[in-house]
Amino acid sequence: VEEVVDTVYLGAWPREVFKQFGGFDEGFVRNQDDEFNYRIRSKGGKIVLNPNIRSRYYNRASLGKLRRQYYQYGYYKARVARKLLRQMRVRHFVPLGFVCAIVFGAILALFIEPLRLPYLAMLAAYAFLNLGFSVRLASGYGWYHLPYLPTVFLTLHFSYGLGFLIGAVLLTLGLHGQRQPA
Repeated sequence: VEEVVDTVYLGAWPREVFKQFGGFDEGFVRNQDDEFNYRIRSKGGKIVLNPNIRSRYYNRASLGKLRRQYYQYGYYKARVARKLLRQMRVRHFVPLGFVCAIVFGAILALFIEPLRLPYLAMLAAYAFLNLGFSVRLASGYGWYHLPYLPTVFLTLHFSYGLGFLIGAVLLTLGLHGQRQPA
């Protein structure tokens, strides 16, 4: 069943859509389609997900390449947020909150003893949820994935959140360049 969504992976649009809403913002090294979909929605258009369309995705060949990919997604999501904040959803800010909680929580827990136990509880909760979702996925796609999934999830979440944080800070300071981050 087709459904209206925020954005789609590998979207395809008729030429008329580009005429009506403008083309991709070439200032974005990443998230061009994401920003385009939000712009369409902000002007009353709809993004439709058709589950009958199939595609094959080839994931990154190494954890380092995955880290770089998601760091860049987060980094440029900060620019999307600045341009189209009203189109953003809470879920887009969760990885940013995760990184802030880990980094700033660690710093605070070092100096404020009553924060140590809540900080460790937060880390344990993340580890528990990460492992739980990893087990759930491995049970459906093959148990041989289980040793890798927790590290992959942590890489996705932390890299995206760190990229968003650094992108937002650089935007605020006026230093967010067009050059692709590492």
